[in-house]
Amino acid sequence: MKYFVEKSGSKIVAKGCISEDVELNPNQIKVTKKEYNNIKFDTVAERQQELEQTEEEKINFDDIKKEFNNKIQNIKNSIDETITKIKSDILNDFNKLAETVNAIKKQLDGVEAESKEYVNKQKVFSESISSIEERLKTINSLADKAEVTKQFEELSTTFDNTKSEIEKCKNRLEQVEAAIIGTQKEPELTDFEKINAQVVAKIRERYSVDNELKMLRIGLIDNKNIEYLQYLSYVKKCVQWGEQEKSKLGSA
Repeated sequence: MKYFVEKSGSKIVAKGCISEDVELNPNQIKVTKKEYNNIKFDTVAERQQELEQTEEEKINFDDIKKEFNNKIQNIKNSIDETITKIKSDILNDFNKLAETVNAIKKQLDGVEAESKEYVNKQKVFSESISSIEERLKTINSLADKAEVTKQFEELSTTFDNTKSEIEKCKNRLEQVEAAIIGTQKEPELTDFEKINAQVVAKIRERYSVDNELKMLRIGLIDNKNIEYLQYLSYVKKCVQWGEQEKSKLGSA
């Protein structure tokens, strides 16, 4: 005898047996005698329902997996964009720093040149003093009072001019030094930027960047996960603290 089951669509609707020489219909499937005896229609229907449910769950899992992969990719893209922006900001800061260094170098070159000029002025001043001393010697040897007065006035004029030039050089050096000190000061953060930095620091006290990404991945899979909810609660408290501090500044 040949044992078979008969299917309608994806369901088994009947079973039977025929002679070995009889061909089975397209919707009939040959089974063993043991399988034939074990088949009960209620059991078959329940098994078919389980298979359909499993297939449906598999489809749902595939959708969840696809959605999860999309969210992970979005996070990766966001991280890549952030890293690119940070690199760009660092490059811009470096270029600004290089410009500042070049400006300071030029000013230092100017200071060096003016220092040399100052040294030259001092040399001229020393030479003028020597000249004055020589003239004083000459004055001591002169008998004519009018000639002495003339020599003294010329010496006074020379001394005043030399002293004036030295004062100008000194003032210029002080101005350049003040300008250099001004360019070396780092820009200060605004009060709001300081509060934002403090909020990030509070979060980093408990969660590193890697741990924060881990919490976000856990939240994508299960947004009711206890660790994920604890993370959200802590971040919310830090942000609320920052908003309160900012509001104090606004009301001050």
